[in-house]
Amino acid sequence: MRSSIVVVALALLLTTCGYAVAEHSILRLAVAAFVIGALFLVVGAEVAVLALIDKDPEQIDDQNVRDLLTRLQSQHQAFLTGRQVVEVSLIVFMTFLAEWFFDVKRIGAFAPSADAWPRLSAALSSEKFAVALVFGLSSLIVFWFSQLVAKLFAEERPQQILGWAPTRWLIYIAIWVERAQFGAPGLWAWSLIKGRFPASEPELGPSRDKLFKYSAQLRYGRGLDSVRLCVTVGAKGEATLSSYSSFRSFGPGFNGTREDHRVEGEILKDSCRFNFICLPNGCGNESLDGPHVNAMTLKGKDYPKGQVLWDIRFPANIPEGERLEYEAGFSTSPGAYKTAAGESDFYAYTVKHPTILAEVFIVPTDGAPFIFGDGECTVAMSDDPNVNRLEGERVKGNIKPFKNGLKFPLAYPFEGSEFTFTWRILPRTTRGTGSLLSRPSEPDK
Repeated sequence: MRSSIVVVALALLLTTCGYAVAEHSILRLAVAAFVIGALFLVVGAEVAVLALIDKDPEQIDDQNVRDLLTRLQSQHQAFLTGRQVVEVSLIVFMTFLAEWFFDVKRIGAFAPSADAWPRLSAALSSEKFAVALVFGLSSLIVFWFSQLVAKLFAEERPQQILGWAPTRWLIYIAIWVERAQFGAPGLWAWSLIKGRFPASEPELGPSRDKLFKYSAQLRYGRGLDSVRLCVTVGAKGEATLSSYSSFRSFGPGFNGTREDHRVEGEILKDSCRFNFICLPNGCGNESLDGPHVNAMTLKGKDYPKGQVLWDIRFPANIPEGERLEYEAGFSTSPGAYKTAAGESDFYAYTVKHPTILAEVFIVPTDGAPFIFGDGECTVAMSDDPNVNRLEGERVKGNIKPFKNGLKFPLAYPFEGSEFTFTWRILPRTTRGTGSLLSRPSEPDK
């Protein structure tokens, strides 16, 4: 289907060019090409400006684009109004040009003989056919080459299209057009209409997916696509923690990371384990320093061996797009977690990297005489308690039962946020299965 449409489009374009040459209308063809090109730049400029308007100009290498974006950030409304005037004027001019291009009498000269094909000849020589040809051809050419291609190109390469001098000239013309008050009647009409609607709508922030990408680019060039932590608690309160982390490089600065965990209990150093799953290319051989088991203080309590960490480094920055995946784990002595029915316990998780999805599992061992339920989540991410409350409610709504325990998923958590997951110990019953080996689900963006 797509190839058929492309063939039709090329046939119409070649037919138009052939007609122009046959009729010695090279000038008309050149004017049409200029209008189509100008429309391409005007439409592309709008998409490019909207894509870059909220970006820091300092990130752009091209000085001309950087200066233009700085100016547009204070005059973008003037550009959008003036651009609309320029675009509409070009489209209307394109319609008149098509009428000039396809003269009814000249088209009739190409019709077959009236003696052999009377009806076809009459149809091709009619004014209705010329009007249909003018409308259809001008609409399709503008749509195919000046609208669709321009929008797709500008969406993929906004800096490049703004880097072209003709694009910048058209942007400055659009700003001048607005200053000349060509859009005044429309603005006056809008001032009458907007009184019929509410004064304003609540301002929406960018999606968490975009915040993740920006943070990953600007914060050491790394981001966590996914992280899974499973704390398995035994009958005497001993625990085994297993973690899986998948990093992706987003730019310069990512040449290593640190994996560390804290628990309320003594970590058994001999149980510590670390395994690389996927190593990045183009940054040299990895070095692993650890495990280091250290004393720590948590919730006002001192633990002689409550923190373990590994330090992973590479000789050079990890190239953009490359991945680093690994697993780590350890076990604790008895008493790290509470086991008496009716008591509550917690696990604290701090977001240390821009993250798409973090999943924390709290489950008992198969032989433990208890299960975990009544999952709750509190968050410390802001000085405003309402912000913390709303984020905690967002997480709480996604807490699920899992293998006689609980699953706490965090979709796009903000870096620096501290999550405290709490649960209650209940007498053991048979409930649920699930699999810790399944890949993390795709979070909502």
